[in-house]
Amino acid sequence: MMTPKQLEKVIGTTAKQQSKLREEGRFPIPHINMGRNILYSVYAVADVLLTGKTEDKAKQEKETEQIVVSQAVSLLPSKKKITRQNAPQDLSQLILVKSFVSSLTSQRDNIDFLIDHFTKLAKFKGMHDNFQTQLPLKPVGKKNDGKV
Repeated sequence: MMTPKQLEKVIGTTAKQQSKLREEGRFPIPHINMGRNILYSVYAVADVLLTGKTEDKAKQEKETEQIVVSQAVSLLPSKKKITRQNAPQDLSQLILVKSFVSSLTSQRDNIDFLIDHFTKLAKFKGMHDNFQTQLPLKPVGKKNDGKV
């Protein structure tokens, strides 16, 4: 789970702006109300960042998650230590890999453009050389060495 302040660091939208967008119903990331606190699921944040869209099910799931979370909170012992098994999955690596792949794709497109450009250049150079060999040479006149 993430707080609005933590989400602010990830997406760059201030907590106050998030609040305004939530009130207007225009904030794309589903949230959970726990009393006065607002929490975002790490999985929902990652889904929105990776796909850029949310599903209509998010509103329905929000209501059921509130019930499940409140029941789960009452069942959990206090001060439970987070272990590797129940720690939230770190998706920052996945986001970095996705941006790296995007960068490689852009570079591949640039290289493809250069390959096409140099292929055409070589073709035109060959045509130029062929044309030059077919033209008759200009007769070279005698030098007059400045004599009239």
